[in-house]
Amino acid sequence: MLHNARKRLPNAELCCFCSNPDDTRARHGVEAFPLRAPKRLSLEWLTTFRFASRLDVLVMTGTGMITDVGERPLGLPYDLFRWAVAALAYGVKLVFASVGVEPIRHPAAKRLIGSALGLADIRSFRDRQSQELLKSAGFSCDRDAIYPDLAFSMPESMTSRPATGSRPRRKVAVGVYDYRCRGAAGGADAVSYASYIEKLGKFVVWLFEHDYDVRIVIGDLTYDEPVVRDLRAWLTPGPISGHGHQFEDQPARCVDEVVDQIADADVVVASRFHNVLFALLAGRPVLSIAYNAKNDALMADVGLANYCQSIDTFDVEGLVERFCALERNAHLLLPSIAAKVAFYRREVDRQYDRLFGVIETHPSSSALQQAVKMTSQLPSALDPSPSPRRTWFRPQPRGSRRPTAGA
Repeated sequence: MLHNARKRLPNAELCCFCSNPDDTRARHGVEAFPLRAPKRLSLEWLTTFRFASRLDVLVMTGTGMITDVGERPLGLPYDLFRWAVAALAYGVKLVFASVGVEPIRHPAAKRLIGSALGLADIRSFRDRQSQELLKSAGFSCDRDAIYPDLAFSMPESMTSRPATGSRPRRKVAVGVYDYRCRGAAGGADAVSYASYIEKLGKFVVWLFEHDYDVRIVIGDLTYDEPVVRDLRAWLTPGPISGHGHQFEDQPARCVDEVVDQIADADVVVASRFHNVLFALLAGRPVLSIAYNAKNDALMADVGLANYCQSIDTFDVEGLVERFCALERNAHLLLPSIAAKVAFYRREVDRQYDRLFGVIETHPSSSALQQAVKMTSQLPSALDPSPSPRRTWFRPQPRGSRRPTAGA
């Protein structure tokens, strides 16, 4: 979103509300501020209203922001509601752009999320599955548009890589996931997590035995880095040292590094949704070990439905079988994947044209500049804190003074 905002609104002033302002300033070159006010209810509302009073358009973006999974109702659902109410109070146009929906279980979260979405002027969703989940939660959204995940608008320079056929061995990127919260609850969860690590470890050993190099990739620094350590512990010392193949597991520290690691591989096996998506962007054949139906929906849409397994039920034999089939058929699959990715890029561009057209034509309500607030989970997927990132930007009209961010 930041890339496209800069491209379409070159005079925009960009600011972020996020969980790690220092990291955001360094990585994106924008002003950044803490996500929330000190933990006092009145200060949270006052701060939100203060910033909303300076906005004309408020855009929420994020692939999995519409959910209470891993959240309490007074977490992200409450944040969405608070910002939506603030937008309503100041006549701010509210947009939800390509948002993804995951299960919403708590009745209070359903009310908060439903109320926030109900106040929107424009809504679009990442896929049909997101619409169906919302409908099952009692929210009507049949007339809302569907556009691909905004990550499909990443600059091609970030994802395009030449073919990797010159090295002596093919490299496989294997993604990890904090399955069952690493068994933190004990009991069945601990058993299931230990089984997951064992199966992933055995698959890595199979790759070594069949002359592949291996790169371990993560999708969330907070949750996945400990899983990398657990997998390495399972593989040490025998499997890693006994085959003489290259094994890399240094975790990426930002999205760019994740993309680089995936693009450097010949084949990708992943669970995190965006690891699967980055493989598609990089033109790499990918096998999904899905923890959520969103992976299956994306894989089916690009013609890879036969290369999916469930993280709950997969076994090493089945994984190897699908991996070998993917290797055999990659030359047939990649042209159609490239065509589908190109289609996704055009569709996301079409949404940006619509969105930024609204922003450019939206009448300014005061001497303050038009503004857009964007809430995005993707840039924060590798933040040290699990809290989602929020981003807003303020176009600068000609002849106006540059406003002080956060004033």
